[in-house]
Amino acid sequence: MYKKFNGGICCALLFLLFSTTSCKKNEDFPGFDLLVDKEWKLTGVIEDGRDVTEPCDVDDVLIFENDKDFSYEFGEICDDAGTIVGTAKTWDMRENYRVVRLKFGFRGEGTVGNGWEYWEITELTETQLILTEDTAEKNNLPVVIRRYEL
Repeated sequence: MYKKFNGGICCALLFLLFSTTSCKKNEDFPGFDLLVDKEWKLTGVIEDGRDVTEPCDVDDVLIFENDKDFSYEFGEICDDAGTIVGTAKTWDMRENYRVVRLKFGFRGEGTVGNGWEYWEITELTETQLILTEDTAEKNNLPVVIRRYEL
């Protein structure tokens, strides 16, 4: 005597399993509310321990708009004529919420494409965000630190 297979019950169990399995989301980042929906103004750039902040850097603004979109406003002090210009696209958290990955589209000088930047969140408070370039040492490049404030 064989029991008839009930596909409906099996599908319901699979649905229940997948709907209760949690994925890591940006909203799960413990500092999400400190990070998102704020205008983070760039106040300094350090490269290999030296302050390399330029006048055109200090009007840049980074905004994590929601759990996936961000904008980066380069300000108006610098003239971007003849340079490659990046357009902010999406962001997400990596490596147990230690690293933020920023996806940019870029165009200029006959080039079009996408690029990613990986920044370790070194410090995040109610008024300060410090990002350290996460891939610099792995690629034998100077370590860049960006300091943002509200």
